[in-house]
Amino acid sequence: MNQYDLAETYDWNYENAPKQLPELAIPEAGGQWDFCGLPIGAPLGIPAGPLLNCDWVLYYSRLGFDVLTYKTVRSRYRKCYDLPNLLPVASPQLEVGAGEVLVVDSGGPPRSWAISFGMPSKDPPQWRADVERARVGLQSHQVLVVSVVASPEPDWTLAEISAAMRGALSGLPLVLKIGLFEHPVAASAFIQAVRPNCAALSTVNSVSAAIRDSSGQILFDGNIRGIGGECVRDRCQAEAAMLASLMQTHAPDLKLVGVGGLGDADSVKQRLAAGAHHVQIATAAMLDPLVGIKIRRQLT
Repeated sequence: MNQYDLAETYDWNYENAPKQLPELAIPEAGGQWDFCGLPIGAPLGIPAGPLLNCDWVLYYSRLGFDVLTYKTVRSRYRKCYDLPNLLPVASPQLEVGAGEVLVVDSGGPPRSWAISFGMPSKDPPQWRADVERARVGLQSHQVLVVSVVASPEPDWTLAEISAAMRGALSGLPLVLKIGLFEHPVAASAFIQAVRPNCAALSTVNSVSAAIRDSSGQILFDGNIRGIGGECVRDRCQAEAAMLASLMQTHAPDLKLVGVGGLGDADSVKQRLAAGAHHVQIATAAMLDPLVGIKIRRQLT
């Protein structure tokens, strides 16, 4: 199976995406599922990150994932950060303000890593045409999400930003990607501010920390990086439960997309039980492209 090559650059992995679609039997997930009202076959998706272009989107669309998120794009070209972009790390379950994590020099496949891409983007004419190829290549029970990032002006409010985005979507559902909230009061205020304009909130997929290598050196010029994978599972689970509870009270029509640390059927079931409408898997899917099929077998 094709996998993202950690040793190669973002552009290399973009150009060397898998060209041949897998021909595998995809298990039924059981039950009826939807993504913001759009029918899908299973509550499994890929968040912004692994799907660099149309070829990566269509590749994972044949591996048990029914909601495919095209990697974040911008209104102008932006270069990716230099290597390393994904650096394997070892850590116990992380909390906000954890400080540092250590680089893994050897051993088995990483289960967590520091993420350092800088949200690059191809030029709009290139990614727009590529997004359309991805859209028409999906199957009828699948959904394409396009992740978009912008730089708001200082005087723009959350309501204004979400209203402007909703107006540009011509009736398509708007999902807002959010970070960690330090307190439920802030989360509640956010939910109520954006509720009229969006269909769902997509939870955080990483916890920030500094990165230290085996020699003791702090990497990335001392700047923190998002840590994704297994070591953020518990923190992201707790965040999802907190948000789901607030949404039930203040915005019962709003959906929750669970992201962060998911990698097997048990963690998926726990996130759904906590109140997630749908879940998305990045690290585990990059390390094992067959993980979606394995999870679907156990969800049946």
